[in-house]
Amino acid sequence: MFKENYLFDTVGTDLEYTLIYTPTDTRNYNTIEVTSYITVSKASPTITYREQAYTYNGKVVTLNASTSNTDGVVLEYSYKLDGVEVNEIKDAGTYEIVITSPASTNY
Repeated sequence: MFKENYLFDTVGTDLEYTLIYTPTDTRNYNTIEVTSYITVSKASPTITYREQAYTYNGKVVTLNASTSNTDGVVLEYSYKLDGVEVNEIKDAGTYEIVITSPASTNY
């Protein structure tokens, strides 16, 4: 058990925490306190997007994806139409879409 309530919200290596163990049988065993060094790594964000078919109407299509990254990042989108990189989804065709979550403090 941790000596204090910790929120592991800091990414880093060798983060120092104090652990305390209190046995149920304190007559035969002693309570001990130790220092522990913990590494907290960045989480891998999850991106959610529901694939959809759109009817061509000459207007730019806006995609709606979400991410588990709670650091306030804006997802980045890239598109290819017939293997050629384009800036938006507008013309009829089949698009390859890549959605990424930029690196942040915790992701």
